[in-house]
Amino acid sequence: MNIAFYTYFKCIPTIGGTERTTSLVADTLQTYYDHKPFSIYSIDADGIRSNTFIEEFKYTNSSKKILEFVEFIKRHEISVIINAGDFRFGIELHKILTSYKLNCKQIFALHFTPGRYEQAKISAGELYRRIKQSHRFSDIFKLVFYPLYYPITNTTYRKLYRSISKKADGIVLLSDQYKDDWIKYARLHHNPEIAKKIISIPNASPFSSAKINLNKKEKSILIVSRLDERQKKISKAIKLWEIVTRQNSIIDWRLDIVGTGPDYEFYNSMIKELNLPNVKLHGYQDPRPFYEKAAISIMTSDFEGFPMTLVESLQYGVVPIVFNTFSAITDIINNETNGYIIQKDDNSDFIEKLKLLMMNKDILSALANNALYSAKRFLPIAICEKWQSIITKLSNTK
Repeated sequence: MNIAFYTYFKCIPTIGGTERTTSLVADTLQTYYDHKPFSIYSIDADGIRSNTFIEEFKYTNSSKKILEFVEFIKRHEISVIINAGDFRFGIELHKILTSYKLNCKQIFALHFTPGRYEQAKISAGELYRRIKQSHRFSDIFKLVFYPLYYPITNTTYRKLYRSISKKADGIVLLSDQYKDDWIKYARLHHNPEIAKKIISIPNASPFSSAKINLNKKEKSILIVSRLDERQKKISKAIKLWEIVTRQNSIIDWRLDIVGTGPDYEFYNSMIKELNLPNVKLHGYQDPRPFYEKAAISIMTSDFEGFPMTLVESLQYGVVPIVFNTFSAITDIINNETNGYIIQKDDNSDFIEKLKLLMMNKDILSALANNALYSAKRFLPIAICEKWQSIITKLSNTK
């Protein structure tokens, strides 16, 4: 079967979790089920392109490009398009498939907690900082009038959720925990037909299995993340590190922050102003060498979906400490077994658990071994069995 995967940015595995997951699913379905994968995207991106896809198509909604897109689907006999969370593309896709009577199904796959990003407000401090950094008048206008703009955008997103619920042939969420969140945010109670469309498939381990020598771990605490304060709240991690580093007995540990994003300079300035020792922003890097060396990973996000960095941490025997800010966290971490789940905003407990792991090799080693074992649940072949199931089901329906 020929399957196309849509991502907003060009599907380059190293630029983000969505692209890494999409490339991995495409590759695994090709390897184990002999499906032929194609890529559709809207925005170009720099990086090493995936060799997984037979052909790529850059989509825009111009009349000429839509005709080319229809021809692309026909020529390659695309049976299923898996849309990685772009509501507007999904609605346009439904219109195209219907108008041109194309025998092609759409699976809408959301890589976040339903409604959580849309409802997340920008704080006053962050709003001021973004206004100062913006150069385009349209962006400044939106930020200045954000308090009025926010309720309108939130209502718009609810409509998009409702629309895609009706137009997509299948909806894939990252956890069973999120099914009620989708129904609630879209305000689709008492609609059994839409509820039947929704299934859950978690993210798979994105990196090839490798032998991890826990004895070679360094005294490194790791953050792998997009540098976006609205969601990731890395400023909180930096402040927690400031408190921890006051303890002279553990000053030989370091904090490594890997990733880039709109708030790189904000975090860099914060680190300099606080005069923090042993912390470094590494920018855009292949995270695997950092996982191999790190002993602990931390996450202070305000919300998540099914974060790849946690699955990756387990795969490399890196013990995670995470605030309990998203429902699917218990699908990944078994508290006090392969990591620690800290109640939201309980900074004291977060610091205590971090210091415990830094100072107690036996506990750190036990949790690291458990992390390695628990990562087997997320092997690509196990996850792609679920993808194959929904693809087969949809292909057998008219």
